Amino acid sequence: HQRRRKMYDVAKARILSLYEEHIQDKHERGRKMAELQAQVIEEIINDHADWVSESNADEALLGSAYFQTCARVMRERVLDDGVRVDGRGVRDLRALDGVTGGMPVVHGSALFERGNTQALATVTLGSLEDQQRLDNLTGPTSKRLMLHYSFPSFSVNETGGGRGISRREVGHGALAEKSLLAVFPEETTFPFAVRVNAETLESNGSPPLAAVCVGS
Repeated sequence: HQRRRKMYDVAKARILSLYEEHIQDKHERGRKMAELQAQVIEEIINDHADWVSESNADEALLGSAYFQTCARVMRERVLDDGVRVDGRGVRDLRALDGVTGGMPVVHGSALFERGNTQALATVTLGSLEDQQRLDNLTGPTSKRLMLHYSFPSFSVNETGGGRGISRREVGHGALAEKSLLAVFPEETTFPFAVRVNAETLESNGSPPLAAVCVGS
């Protein structure tokens, strides 16, 4: 509690000033927050050496207190002023945009953007012979709608470890496919198999929902 109070007293004004810049890019905001963290911790260690010694505070504990302070300042700003970290009000939505037919070679394509989240989808139609066979003991034995959901590491500014598809990615793709089934036509009116390939190009939250929007 002492570390949190000390960090709040020292860093609150500067954290608030950083939030008031309303930085839209989360990577840029994260870089500036990391720079401010280093400055604040160095200041506390140099200018409050006696307190640091008495409270047994080290850089790791002060770093934890810094992130707790950031969360507190952000929460106070939302509750007291009604402003979120990117400058939106509590009832404001991110900017939405969508384009269809941007890739003329494929059967269908779309690009969807919500804030800093962007997804590209291509659609391939096939006959009912092309539907996926399912090796199930119970339930359906085939499906006409096949969603291939991709969440590459570059979409969050990372290189990745090259370990293949994660269970999280598989699960999010399955949820997105179930959502698309709600608007997929019945076989009697649309006797085709459909493959949707949804690629996450940039992510700042909810890429599976972006896949649903771009796929629909």
